[in-house]
Amino acid sequence: MVYLIFLTLFILIFISMFFNISIIFPLFIGLLFFCLYSFKMGFSVKNILNMILNGGKKSFIVLKIFILIGAVMGVWLSSGVVPYIVYLGIRFMNPKLFLVYTFLISSIASCLIGSAFGTVGTIGVSFIILAKGAGVNTSLAAGAVLSGAFFGDRCSPMSSSANLVANLTDTKLYINIKNMIKSSIVPTFLTIIIYLVLSLNLNVTFKNERLINELKSQFILTPYLLIPAALIVVLSFFKVDVKKSMTLSIISSILLDLFVQNRSLAETLKYMIVGFKIDNNNLVAQIIKGGGIISMLKISVIVFLSSAYSGIFEETKMLQKLEGDIKSLSQKIGDTSTTLLVSILASMIGFTQVLAVILTFQFVKGIYKDKYKLALDIENSAIVIAPLIPWNIAYAVPAGIMGINDIFLLFAVYLYILPIYNLLKKKEVNYGSKQSLSRI
Repeated sequence: MVYLIFLTLFILIFISMFFNISIIFPLFIGLLFFCLYSFKMGFSVKNILNMILNGGKKSFIVLKIFILIGAVMGVWLSSGVVPYIVYLGIRFMNPKLFLVYTFLISSIASCLIGSAFGTVGTIGVSFIILAKGAGVNTSLAAGAVLSGAFFGDRCSPMSSSANLVANLTDTKLYINIKNMIKSSIVPTFLTIIIYLVLSLNLNVTFKNERLINELKSQFILTPYLLIPAALIVVLSFFKVDVKKSMTLSIISSILLDLFVQNRSLAETLKYMIVGFKIDNNNLVAQIIKGGGIISMLKISVIVFLSSAYSGIFEETKMLQKLEGDIKSLSQKIGDTSTTLLVSILASMIGFTQVLAVILTFQFVKGIYKDKYKLALDIENSAIVIAPLIPWNIAYAVPAGIMGINDIFLLFAVYLYILPIYNLLKKKEVNYGSKQSLSRI
């Protein structure tokens, strides 16, 4: 019955994607089906509602981040932070290396910030706007941004996913990071080569005097506008919580909007809440727009529903039957291959990166003798597979922030190369420990 419900859910999701219907509807219908099945298993209506509530509560911390991301996007646009970054990009970036720059700068930013969503919502948005102004296919740019965003989300010491894996596997974070860096050297190099080839085949020009003139006419451009972005980078370097650094960035952006762009407080707050928009038909008005807390409401509902699923799965243990099949599979194809397949399944049924990681760990922990190899295999699979699943939050949030369709997944090449390379590599490595997993 569980498999039938999942099959129905996937069909509904694909139908919604084909007809451009919000994914909220199939997720809600799927949740109802799982509630009915839980009732059939013997759980009371009250228990099921508590499962939904307890699962949904887990999303509240993430929802706070979403509110901050929406606010940051709104005030970064209105205060001139993003326009100034776009201006600098037009002036100084080598257009022949656009995708390489996009990937590398996004990777560095995500390592410092420790958040894929935070990277996409700040640096990523700037590159998408820059791509629009330069005539670059935004799907290509978004793919490079997504690759870079999850580069750091995987191996930054400030990353919640890296810390989650370390906690689940009872391993030391910095040993895991060392192993992750080693395993990502070749995939990163190959990614740069691919983006270099793609960049060289693009007809990109940043010598757009019209765009530069329109930026200057709409915004007062000054180096002070880099302060909000610098705050996030510097504070992240000193391991300040990302919520605090984003809050300070918002405050500094508001001050810049008031005293540099000479807007009223009412205007600034409006842009922070509903998003920024220029009442004009010029080129700048077409590309410098969006953000705002309200823009994150749809994504927030998706996250809450996904977390509600996790509450039902955890309490009813309806997925427990899969464990025996997974152990048998690992004896045939090996632990790394099994973990990759399980992570794909977990990313599809887990709907969030966090749940995908937790489910993958629960299903495969019994097939590993080395807990550091377990940690690395999860980092090389579930962490980067989740953003490749169109209905997973790891994809939905960046796609919503950047306003890009599903096509850009094809160009997030790092997310493909990393798991494939480590699957093909398959040789014995001392990952740092040969300790048993019996204590986990």
